[in-house]
Amino acid sequence: MDNNEFRTVRMDKDSIADFIKKDVKKNDVERIRKYGSFLIVISGPEEGKVFYINKPNLIIGREDEVDIKIKESYISRKHAQIISQRHAKLISAGNEVILIDLQSTNGTFVNGKRIKEVTLRDGDEIRIGNVIMKFFQEEIESPYDDKTSFSDKNVVTDFYKRVFQECELYFGGRTKKFLDRQINAHLGKTPQTIDYRDKSELAKWIGISASLFIDEKSGKELAEKIRSL
Repeated sequence: MDNNEFRTVRMDKDSIADFIKKDVKKNDVERIRKYGSFLIVISGPEEGKVFYINKPNLIIGREDEVDIKIKESYISRKHAQIISQRHAKLISAGNEVILIDLQSTNGTFVNGKRIKEVTLRDGDEIRIGNVIMKFFQEEIESPYDDKTSFSDKNVVTDFYKRVFQECELYFGGRTKKFLDRQINAHLGKTPQTIDYRDKSELAKWIGISASLFIDEKSGKELAEKIRSL
């Protein structure tokens, strides 16, 4: 774990959103933007630790030589592997982060399902042994990102259209990708099903994400705009 940076915070499972919104310091935001993704331990002996995915391959386990060491008896010595395409420095590399179970005794679970290999998505919950971690990934701009702005030809709700217009002032050509990810990852909905009843929850997550991707002031401003729709 010596090669992986982390900081410790006081938190429980219900305080993740407040942690991201209020307790992430400037240097942590810079690391998040630099590394692109990170894990927060929300339950278990390492609760409160933040692990940055900062190289192509990271091993999670309980032996001393692994990158993310968690001392828990139900975790194998080398339990799981994280592969970061962003840090692979390959011409064809994308931004995917892949989690692989290393034939562990007690298995690796993502969102309650046992996995062998899976591409992680922003907001995924990972459980190994009795330890629960939350995966977060920053939106990373590339020449291949979808730059298409919202079009009335898309079949979406009126609420989505209004939210899109507010977000576009902050995210420009990245708005559709940013907004759709917030709706899907944090609310489990789509642009075709989101409505005004989701306003408060959506405003919270948009505010959190905008605070990380832009700055805290912009995040607060945008969240208030969504709440006032």
